[in-house]
Parts: sequence; C-alpha cells; structure tokens
Amino acid sequence: MLPFEYAGASYSRSPLHNSERIHFCCVYRVICTYPTAVAHTLVSLLCLVNDVKQVLSKMSAIWARYNKLLEAQPLFTKALTSLVGFTAGDALAQNFVEDSGKPYDVMRTVRLGSFGFLCHGTTGHYFYGFLDSKLPGTSPMTVATKVAIDQTIWNPIFGCMFFGYLNLMEGKTWNQYTNKLKADLKTAVMGSWAVWVPAHTVNFALIPPHQRLLYINTIQIGYNVFLSFLGNKEEDEPKKEE
Repeated sequence: MLPFEYAGASYSRSPLHNSERIHFCCVYRVICTYPTAVAHTLVSLLCLVNDVKQVLSKMSAIWARYNKLLEAQPLFTKALTSLVGFTAGDALAQNFVEDSGKPYDVMRTVRLGSFGFLCHGTTGHYFYGFLDSKLPGTSPMTVATKVAIDQTIWNPIFGCMFFGYLNLMEGKTWNQYTNKLKADLKTAVMGSWAVWVPAHTVNFALIPPHQRLLYINTIQIGYNVFLSFLGNKEEDEPKKEE
C-alpha cells in the first residue's frame, strides 16, 4: 500500500497491477484518439437507458391499470385476457406453424378469440375460484391435489367444451363432433400434461388467485398454437369397406 496525504489526512492506495495499467492506458488512448465517437457512444447509451426507463414506466402503469380492472370487474377482465390469449395463439399458428401457402382465415381467429372471451375466461374464473375456496393454501399436498383435479377432471371437460364450441360455430353435425372427440380429445388431454402439470404447479404454489387467468393465458398463447392446430385439423374420413 502506498500512503499519501490530502488536506492533512493520510490515505493509502494500492499500486496498479500491470494488467490494470494496460487497460487504463488503452481506454485513455481511445478517448483521446476518438473523442467524438466516444461522446456519441455515451450519448447513445444514455438515450437507451432513458428509453428503457420510459418503457418500464409505461409497463408499470399498464400493470397497475390491469390490476385495477381485475379488482373492479374480475369476470370481464379475465374474459378479455382470454380473448387476447386465444386470438394471439391462433394468429401465431396460422402465420408461423401451419402451411404458409394457405390464405389467412380471419373467421377462424374470430372463432378462437370468441371462445376465449365467452368460454375460457368465464369458466376459468368460476372453476379456479371454486378450487381455491375448497382447497386454500399452498402446501405441497394442496398444490398436488389441485393439479390432479385440474388435469384429470377439468382438462377433459375443457377439451369437450373447446371442440364442441368450434363444432357449433362451424355448423357441423353431432356425428362430426363425436368423431372429433374420438380422434383428438385424448391427444389434447395427454399432450397438455407436459405443459400444464409443471405450469399449474407454479400457478397454485406461487401465483395470487386473482391473477391465475393472466398467468394461464401468458403460457396459453404458446399452447394455443397447438390447440388451434388441433381444433382445426380435419377429421380423417372413415374408410369404406369394399
């Protein structure tokens, strides 16, 4: 340590190591050689930090507004949340997952979005409210029980409701509906376990009850790509016996 005095007080400082001296000299040379470039870089960084602060501030305001709506009108707010989730999921499915040669089907997106608004958000509000009232708390046993009920009881009911709604909106027959259930319900239910078992474990353990639908729809935007594809997949024509 090297002592030195300043304003009558004695201080000590560590000598710079060779690597620190080299680094300091390099920075000093860059600043002296390219003062304008350094200044522009600093200004750009300051502008970027300011932009990030503004975005975070807006997001914070939107989040606060959402929570106020959730408190004032929980059912309507959750229905709107599901509307956005299912609409986004189908838009992603049509644009990035399925055959790009097909024209965009606006009415299909309307059907999926309306299902989110009329069925998913509303039934989810009541179902998860009922589940939380009967099984309060976040103990491991409670969380495991909720996940089991959700995936073995509610999941198949939701699948029947989902395929039934699309069947009705598309003007299809009862036989077509039952064929759809036979062909795809098992795939939908079992295919969801890889996503929703861990997702709902986090949901029931960590997420506040009034924000469950928002959390579910955040994940469901990606899962809805699968649901949208499955819901609009044509049933295989039954083979005719010769």
